[in-house]
Amino acid sequence: MKLKHYWGVSLAALAYRFNSLGLVSEWNYRSLCIEIAKSGYRTNEPEPMSRETSQLLTKVMDILQSRKQGRREIAESLSLSVEEINSLTFQLTKMSVVSGGRSNRPKAKKNPPKLTLI
Repeated sequence: MKLKHYWGVSLAALAYRFNSLGLVSEWNYRSLCIEIAKSGYRTNEPEPMSRETSQLLTKVMDILQSRKQGRREIAESLSLSVEEINSLTFQLTKMSVVSGGRSNRPKAKKNPPKLTLI
């Protein structure tokens, strides 16, 4: 468990890496995989690690938030939904504000971008 937290990977990833480095035999690797699966650690590992967050994406979102632009305004300017913005950023930021304040600039038309095949 110590190595899992040190490297920040799952038990299955550790077993795979040990095998690829030749630190365990194929038989031992197979046995490890079976034990991991039997213990239910493939889907629910003990001592889970905290989810990673993006420092750069958080800084960008903080700057936008200081300009009173939340996820809603970002989504509108890109002609996307807030859900799509969340899925594209994998919710890797700690920005909890769904929408910033209203900005002073005029609203852009809500025409979606048009792609043309050349």
